[in-house]
This record gives sequence, C-alpha cells and structure tokens, in this order.
Amino acid sequence: MEGSLFTYDAINQLVGFRSGPVNSNQFIVFVAGIGESFLSVGYLPQLQARLSGFQILQLLTRSSLSGYGTGSLHRDMEDINTLIKYLYQKNGDIQSLYLMGFSTGTNDIVWFLKNSEYKENITGVILQGPVSDRQFYESMDVKGSVKIATDLVNSDRGNELMPVETDEVPITAYRFHSFTTRLSDDDMFSTDLTEQELINKLGHISVPCLIAFSENDEFVPEGCKVGIPILGATMCKVVTEVGKSELCKVVYIDNANHAITNTEGIDKIVHEVGLFIDEVEHTSE
Repeated sequence: MEGSLFTYDAINQLVGFRSGPVNSNQFIVFVAGIGESFLSVGYLPQLQARLSGFQILQLLTRSSLSGYGTGSLHRDMEDINTLIKYLYQKNGDIQSLYLMGFSTGTNDIVWFLKNSEYKENITGVILQGPVSDRQFYESMDVKGSVKIATDLVNSDRGNELMPVETDEVPITAYRFHSFTTRLSDDDMFSTDLTEQELINKLGHISVPCLIAFSENDEFVPEGCKVGIPILGATMCKVVTEVGKSELCKVVYIDNANHAITNTEGIDKIVHEVGLFIDEVEHTSE
C-alpha cells in the first residue's frame, strides 16, 4: 500500500500514514484496535482502490501497540481530536470526514461521538468488528485479577499498574477494570446488554452508521454468537430511533474472522463500505 507518513502531533511524536490523492478534501480516518498499528486489517489497500477519491488516514495513537494498557477511550479521543485539528489546519475546508474503527477502535468512535469537540464535523462512521472485551475475558480465568482491579478503582487508585502477569503489556487497574466489568467505559457491545443499556451507550449516535460483524469472530465466545444478530438489530434501532440517524445498516461477513482476512470477506467488507459511503455522499449532495 503506497502512501506517506506525516506527523500530526509533534509533542507526543504521533504519526499517521496517508494514502490516496493528496489534494482530496474527503477523508476516512481509520482507528485500529488494541495492540495494533498501521495495516491492522488487510483490506485497506482494496478499500483505498474502491474509494479512490478519498484519503485514508491511519494513525498511531498513544494507545497503539503496547500503549493500550495505560490508556483510555478518552485519551484516544484526544489523539483523534489532534489529528482532525491538524487536517483543518493543513486543508482548510473538509468536504467529507468519516471515522472507521476496527475492534476497540469502534469503542473509540462511540466515545468520540459523545465527547469530542469535533463530533459535529463527522459525516458518517463505520464500526467493523465491534465486540465485547468483557465477554471475551469472561471466557478466561481472570476473576482474581478483576477483583484486584475493582478494589484499586474503588480506592481511587485506578492509575496504578496491575500485577505483571495480568496482561501481555503493563496495564492499569482502570483499564483492566474497563475491559472486564459490566457497563464500564469499554463495555459497549456485549450481547447481554438490555435495550435501555444500549440506549445509554449508543443513543447519542446521530450520524449515518454502518456496523459490520464477522461470522467466525474468534473474539466472540461461542455462547455469545447467537446474540449477535439481536445486538446488531438493537444497535441500529437505537441509532435511528433515539439518535435520529437517517441511516444505519448492519452487515454480516460470512466465514470471516475478526480482522476479515478471507478473500470473500475482504470483497464483502470493501463492497459494503463503498456502498455505504456512496449512499451517504449522494444523500448529502
């Protein structure tokens, strides 16, 4: 995938990777998941070819790679804010600005749309692979670690690091608690959330929204997969009826894993994202 690196935050030494026509004022900001970096999903070159008039911007944040353990959705939002401020400073007018999240990047987008000073500037969002960290952790033996994190958070010590064996990277009590407890900051896409709980989490989303689930997502426990269609339908109901978005669509990528690495899945996600953006752009003309 051809493109160029650019610095969008000199203070924190954060860079982005830009592909597509450099003079375009239409942008897709791609936000990767935890532990990820550039090209975290393999379909981005094909997506760039499909949306040839757009610049796709991938960004390193302070939470990229091993940084997620000491981060938060709010800190990620601050980095995305800095990128968007950079875009306006460099480009002036922006015709279209989409946010596309993968995995925990979808959580970042939901948080952004509620709390960011730039939330009114977003044309539409794509949530690919929105999964529940809590339900994934519940499939493992982490009850002891959850108790430690909960006790530290309840003692106003959430910024302290957890024992080294807790995670692959240094992780704060706050972040581990957020990954593993019900209705925490990160708990947005669990299949056991009620409609009212989803309203509280997603009811502020008022922009066009595409939600893409993978049929064979390895981060969705087997016992939770049956709830994904209901979750998707309820998410769209909340976005359209409560958030008053004019467009919400759910797609299911057959035989695809979390990152969508199979050829048929890549073709499907590129096709669906392309159709979605075409529709939003046509509606806004």
